[in-house]
Amino acid sequence: MNENNLLNNDSSIAKKKSNLWKWILGGCGCGCLIIVIALSIASYMGVKFVKAKIDQYRQEFTSQGFAEVKSQIINVREEVYEKKLFLGQVVKIAADCHTDIAIVAQSAEVFSNIDGTLYFRGQMLVIQPNAKISGNIDVKAQVVQIFGEVDGEIKGTYSQLIDNRKK
Repeated sequence: MNENNLLNNDSSIAKKKSNLWKWILGGCGCGCLIIVIALSIASYMGVKFVKAKIDQYRQEFTSQGFAEVKSQIINVREEVYEKKLFLGQVVKIAADCHTDIAIVAQSAEVFSNIDGTLYFRGQMLVIQPNAKISGNIDVKAQVVQIFGEVDGEIKGTYSQLIDNRKK
């Protein structure tokens, strides 16, 4: 009788361990599924929010008469005489601009002269040492770095301004 009790006791412990593992695996599987679904929803909402912001900026500038130039990477190498809106991941302005320009990008660098207002919406704007902005800079950015000349004011919102302007 003692041996039967030990066998029954061992089998009930084995059943409890088996049930525990089923619960852990089932619970973790469901937990992981819930996390994956939550991350997918958050990613979708994030992308939707960013696209809505970009569309808002596009509409803001096109309603003011800016012509749209769109690409992942934009290198402006020819002089600009008409208002332009540059939409892209990375924008580099290497040619003189004789009008207002707007940039909506993750990052932008200005290497040349801009005779007008520079509008920037994005993460990081860098005005390189040989660049000159004759008008204002209107920004909504995380970081603004200025190593060149800016005749006007720096307006808007930014988290960090690194101002090493030429005097």
